[in-house]
Amino acid sequence: MSKIKTSAAIPRRAASLGGGALLLLVLLGLFFWRSFLPGVVHFSNDGPLGALMGDWLKLPDSLTGMWQDQNSIGAGAGTRSVSLTTLLTWMLGPLGLSKFYAPLALLLLGLAGCSFFRQLGLRHWLVLVAALAVALNTAFLSSACWGVASQPICYALIFGALALVTAANKAPTFAGRWTRLALAGVCTGLAVMEGADIGAIFSMLLAGYVVFEAVVTKAGGGSVMRGALRGTLRVALIAGMAGFLAIQFVDSLVNTYIKGVGIVQSEERSPQEKWNWATQWSLPKVETVGFLAPGLFGYRMDTPNGGNYWGLIGSDPSWDNWLAGDQKGEPPRGFPRFVGSSNYGGILVLLVGLWAVAQATRRNGGPYSPVERKLIWFWGVVVGLSLLCAWGRFAPFYQFLYALPYFSSIRNPVKFTFVMNFALTILFAYGLKGLWQQHVAVADAFGGAIGGRFKRWRASLAGADRRWAVGCLIALVLLALATILYTGSRSGLERHLAQVGFEGAIGKEIAAFSIREAWIALGFLAAAMGVLFFTLTGNFAGARSGRFAVVVGIFLLADLGRAAQPYIVHVDYVHKYDLALKNPVIEFLKQRPHEQRVAVLPFPMPEQFELLGQVYRIEWAQHHFPYHNIQSLDIIQMPRMPADLEAFEKAWSSRGTPGLLRRWELTNTRYLIGPAGFAAGLNEQVDPEKKRFSVKLPFALVNKPGVIRPTKLEDFTAVDNPQGPHAIIEFSGALPRAKLYSRWQVNTNDTEALAEIFSPQFDPHSQVIVANADVPPGHGTNATPGTVEFASYAPKRIVFTVKATEPAVLLLNDRFDRNWKVSVNGEERPLLRCNFIMRGVQVPAGEHTVEFKFRPPVGSLYVTLAAMGVTLGLLVLLFVTRERGAGRTD
Repeated sequence: MSKIKTSAAIPRRAASLGGGALLLLVLLGLFFWRSFLPGVVHFSNDGPLGALMGDWLKLPDSLTGMWQDQNSIGAGAGTRSVSLTTLLTWMLGPLGLSKFYAPLALLLLGLAGCSFFRQLGLRHWLVLVAALAVALNTAFLSSACWGVASQPICYALIFGALALVTAANKAPTFAGRWTRLALAGVCTGLAVMEGADIGAIFSMLLAGYVVFEAVVTKAGGGSVMRGALRGTLRVALIAGMAGFLAIQFVDSLVNTYIKGVGIVQSEERSPQEKWNWATQWSLPKVETVGFLAPGLFGYRMDTPNGGNYWGLIGSDPSWDNWLAGDQKGEPPRGFPRFVGSSNYGGILVLLVGLWAVAQATRRNGGPYSPVERKLIWFWGVVVGLSLLCAWGRFAPFYQFLYALPYFSSIRNPVKFTFVMNFALTILFAYGLKGLWQQHVAVADAFGGAIGGRFKRWRASLAGADRRWAVGCLIALVLLALATILYTGSRSGLERHLAQVGFEGAIGKEIAAFSIREAWIALGFLAAAMGVLFFTLTGNFAGARSGRFAVVVGIFLLADLGRAAQPYIVHVDYVHKYDLALKNPVIEFLKQRPHEQRVAVLPFPMPEQFELLGQVYRIEWAQHHFPYHNIQSLDIIQMPRMPADLEAFEKAWSSRGTPGLLRRWELTNTRYLIGPAGFAAGLNEQVDPEKKRFSVKLPFALVNKPGVIRPTKLEDFTAVDNPQGPHAIIEFSGALPRAKLYSRWQVNTNDTEALAEIFSPQFDPHSQVIVANADVPPGHGTNATPGTVEFASYAPKRIVFTVKATEPAVLLLNDRFDRNWKVSVNGEERPLLRCNFIMRGVQVPAGEHTVEFKFRPPVGSLYVTLAAMGVTLGLLVLLFVTRERGAGRTD
């Protein structure tokens, strides 16, 4: 009787996986070698070192809720999920995460790919080649390098789930089979926690695969209907376990980023506005060519030497009609582009994947079993549908998906390019397996020299193989002609670049770069076809089979490596954050930063002050302020603005200059940054009656020491200069962060309250509006009914020492949220909503300790922790069942 599995197979598999991990680790270490240097971190747009240093993100406190106090007037940010990213954050700390988050995520992705590709039946070295294609896929790599490495971790977990689902079919026992499926649910739940809406999209992909695989394999025997039922039960188990594990994250996501979000919930926004919001990041159809030529439209927006991205991903929809029309007049003011990612998965990956699809169309012969052919069709359909969805507003297909429940709250159809690349890597793995079985691990069918081999192979071509070969050659000729025509249209390209924001020398440089990339891509396409035809003609067959994986691996490294380089950017954080200097602006603002907010003057600045605006918005607000916990009124990033904040912002902006002045008053914005000479203008034009603006700290922007020719904004710093052109301007009319009022009125009508706080007759220094119906109005006459002092401050816990001479309302000028709880002398009191959007509490006369605590519900956290306990039990059960199965014979 033959062995089903031997105990020796497990250590051999572990050894091969360890070898793969070591190889991937070395390669990724070479790509990210600068991360090992002291004083250097990897660039991150969405999670820079400064942002990671914020107190509101600290562990373990953030597991029970996060209050983002550095943006605007504060906002709940849900709870930090108990995820792999959280584990890495706890293990590495902010600095270590800034260095190694991206490569570690890609390492995990490659290893997870290994696990699935092994289940598909690939040999050891081919498994590593396929894993390399996954780890270096620039769609995944560029996301990791952009600061959202949680997305590649999400894809890794889906690969793990696929591996477990496939392994479940081979499990020798009922317990082993259903344990693997439950663990696939664990992977899916973790994927949702890492990828959010992307995780949800991939979980639906997994569900479709599970049902389809059960149908085509007739899992458990029997009819198609029985297979479909078995697949549905498997999906139910996976979904149940995923929901059990991810309930904390899903609860936080829904309550934070769906409920109460202005544009999602607003009835005032037209369907067209909501559609434009949801589809702004769509893939223009012409940019689909990026799957063939990675640099044709540039790489990142700051890639040097003409490599700037110049496409329209992320463009405001107002550009569509302008570009489609006569393009006369001023270009639209909305974003023309905003991107940091790629769609390139490798030209050989694409060709081999398409070869697998072509072979799957053969009814007889070929390298694939009937089940494998159907699974290849499944992934081929996924590729096609994903591309149609990724086109978003540029094609008519996404609207059908958008109409489904909750899909209107998912932004960015371009996310489906990740699904497309994911499926392409799986087709590539199937292609490698087919090539190995039919053209490598066989006797040399043609023999002789290369030329003779090719002639004999060509003579043997028939059917699908002939159509494939002819199609490849036709495609190569057509693409060569297209490249020649593109080169000849350089003047037209330069005109187009000028229209979309790249005029003069930069436009010429970008045009030259794009044309050069087109020729490089054509060269790689020809070389990839050469590798493929070299394989098909038997040049790796027989004794030369070991060279196949080496050649394909080297080609992938060369191809994907050159496309990956522009996204791997490192930063000298000591230089960037002025850690060796004393920036007087930052030093001033970081002193007790919780007592006031800072903002940049929101007026158009003369040309000589443009540098100040750029340094403030990009360097200080996005990096230095969060690094030092400086609280700014300016919104750094808030794609889903809460409905109440959106209404507040609309209210002041519709009132012009008086509304702006009142906004600074109500929001505790004491400091403004702008040209020093603007202080006098503010007193004359914005606050002519009270003239409450004055220069607090004049300064100048200069090159940092050692920088002769600055090339980046981080090369500038501020220095004290009494005659400096810039200044921190103090607005003495801003309300303090906390203030006592003996006079308050009650108004539960939000529209009226919002209008009143911005009316000229309302004095925010002497009275406050309360929205709680059960609070009687206050008619005190004391203009100063006591004092309020900070006893301690943390983002989620604020303690005040209050001395009230009469009953009063304590107003805290931070945004209201029902998850804040307040106590006076340890006794919980009702939280008041004041001035439409702020929070407060009633206090009696006397001395008190008032404590505000942010305490969102944490019941779902305990459910997730219980699910993790169940996961540990499942892992033990899997080990036990595998050990028992290892010794069984049939």
